[in-house]
Amino acid sequence: MRHLSIGFIGAGLIAHGHALALRSIIEGPTLGEATAELSLVYDIEQPKAAVFAEQHGVKAVAKEAGEMFDRTGPDVLYICTPTSSHKSYYLQAAEAGKQVFIEKPLAFSIAEIKEMIRARKKAGIKTQVGLVLRFEPVFWFIKQLIEKEKNRLGPLLSFYFRSDQEWPLCGSFHDSAWRSDPDQAFAGCLFEHSIHDVDLIRYLFGEVKDLSASVRYRSATCAGQIEDVAVINFSMESGATGNLTTMYHHIKGRDVRRLEIFFERAAIILDDYKPGDFNQRFRSLTLELSGEPLRQFTGEEVDREYYRHIGNPALLCPEMVSPYRYQALAFLEALLERREPFPDLQTALEAHRIIDSVYAYARRRTLPVSG
Repeated sequence: MRHLSIGFIGAGLIAHGHALALRSIIEGPTLGEATAELSLVYDIEQPKAAVFAEQHGVKAVAKEAGEMFDRTGPDVLYICTPTSSHKSYYLQAAEAGKQVFIEKPLAFSIAEIKEMIRARKKAGIKTQVGLVLRFEPVFWFIKQLIEKEKNRLGPLLSFYFRSDQEWPLCGSFHDSAWRSDPDQAFAGCLFEHSIHDVDLIRYLFGEVKDLSASVRYRSATCAGQIEDVAVINFSMESGATGNLTTMYHHIKGRDVRRLEIFFERAAIILDDYKPGDFNQRFRSLTLELSGEPLRQFTGEEVDREYYRHIGNPALLCPEMVSPYRYQALAFLEALLERREPFPDLQTALEAHRIIDSVYAYARRRTLPVSG
C-alpha cells in the first residue's frame, strides 16, 4: 500500500480549491488501498495558514518555508503562491526530491522556466502544472467531436474565442490583491488568466504558426502596468485562422468563456462556459452540420461521456462535476502509478512562448498609424 503526504505552499483562494478537490478524493474510496493526507501548510501570512489547516484538517502549520523541503516533510508539494515566487519554491522542491503540483503561470520568463525544467530533469521528480481546462469535460467533448466527425465537418476554417473575467483583486470573486502588482504578477489578463486559453487553443487546434496582436491598458485599476485587454489573431499550422479576445472588467462576479469553431461544412458553438458554476457550467453546446438538424448536447451527456473516458472512478458524489477534482485525480493517479503527470512543464512552456510572442508583437506596434 502506498501513502502520499501532501503539503501546501500558499494558503490563498486557489489553494483552498485544490484542497477541496484533493479531499473529495482522499476521503473516499477512489484511491483503493492507497492513502493520502494533507500534512503541512505554509504561508508567509501565518494566520491564513492556520485557517487553511483548520478548514481542511491539515495536520500542522509550518513556521518557515524550509520545513516544507525537509526530509521528514511532505512527499508532495502544491505550490499555490503568487507567480513571482513559483520558480524559487520549485527549485527548492526539486533539490529536496519532492513531487510537485505547481500553479500557472510558471514564471516571468522563458529562461526561468527552462531553469525549472533542467532542475526537474536533474532531480528526476514528477511535476504537473495547473492547466485545469485540460480536465474540463466540455472541452474534451469538443475535441472528441472534432476528431470523430472530421470527415463530415470538413477542414477547420477559423475559431473565435472570448474570455472575460472580473478583475481578480480583493473584493472580486477571486480575491487576489497581489495580481495588481507587476512585481508579483508580471502581467494581466493574457498572462495570469488566458494562459489557460492559449493552452486550450493548442489542445483543440494544434500548433500556432504565426500571430498578430494588440495589448491594451484601458483601466486605471493598475495604473497602466497590468493589461486588461488583449486581442490575438492566430495563423495555425493547419492553415486555419483564429482569434482570442481576453479581458478584465469590473462586472461583478462574471467569469465567462465563449467559443465558436467554423469548419467548411459545420459550426460548433459553446456558449457561456462558467468554470465555477457547479449547476450549469455552460449555457449550450451545439453542432450545426450542413443539411442536418441542429444538435444540442446537454451537460449531463458531456459529463457522462467524460466520466466513462476516465474509467468511471469511484468518487464521492460523482454528480458534483469539477475539473479541479479531475485534475487532482490525474495527479494522484500518476504519482501512485509512478508515471509522468500531464500537463507538464514543457507543455506550459509552449503556452508561455506564445504569450511572449504576443507581448513582443504588441511592443513593436506601439507607434501611431496615422498623422
